[in-house]
Amino acid sequence: MPRFRKRLDEGSATSAVRYGPGEPFAPVFDRTEQGLTVRTEAFTATIGPPAGDTNGEPALTLHG
Repeated sequence: MPRFRKRLDEGSATSAVRYGPGEPFAPVFDRTEQGLTVRTEAFTATIGPPAGDTNGEPALTLHG
């Protein structure tokens, strides 16, 4: 199971795990005004915005 972990900045880190067989992968993590974006060869996910939705919860948006 390929894994990847990256320290984003002081006090925060993120990780990605791909289940099943496959080549090693190298996701790219970017922090922007829209939140945290994770890009892989299969999808892009944005977790944010940092202020959250109307309930204060972060939103998850997937693009494949």
